[in-house]
Amino acid sequence: MRLTTDLVPSTSALLQSSGIPLALVVKPYGELPSGEEIPTSSFGKHAIVRCSFCRAYVNPFVTFKRNGTEWECNFCQSNNKTDSYYYSPTDEQGIRADMEERAELHSGSVDFIATDEYMSRPPMPPTFVFMFDVSQPAVESGYLRMAAETIKGIIEEDALPGGERTRVCFLAFDKQLHFFNLRSTNKQPQILSVADTSDIFLP
Repeated sequence: MRLTTDLVPSTSALLQSSGIPLALVVKPYGELPSGEEIPTSSFGKHAIVRCSFCRAYVNPFVTFKRNGTEWECNFCQSNNKTDSYYYSPTDEQGIRADMEERAELHSGSVDFIATDEYMSRPPMPPTFVFMFDVSQPAVESGYLRMAAETIKGIIEEDALPGGERTRVCFLAFDKQLHFFNLRSTNKQPQILSVADTSDIFLP
């Protein structure tokens, strides 16, 4: 986080008359100084722990009370009951016994793994569209062969994210646009060429 000025006017009138822009630049996905990966926090099939009043996420600055059965939100000071799946006993200072195992309780940046309640529909599969220049110069220069071999290697090594859900599309163009149907149920690949590139339709 970074303020746009290191001197904050003491009154709103002084702020208006000075015309100093006052803002806070927040970069939530900034890299950690050490270069290490941002830790993840998963609650399994349970809901991510959030304040019941202001909906703030549980973080290192909440205060656990009553031997860990309650916690106080550091944003709105509301008391929240600790759900049974998230309960852990605390010591005299209110430190949970599992604090070191819970990234959200000791790390400033955490990626929460979203549960089904955050999705209005199932997540879309990762989709990659590869478009090849198949004109005569591209073939003669060796570009087409090199591009095809590179992408073939990436696919064979399962380097694309998404696993079996991943969808891949190949398009080619020269003076026309060429679509390919590579479904495994087909006996051989199908090619559909569209000559009218000013009014393209999808096959």
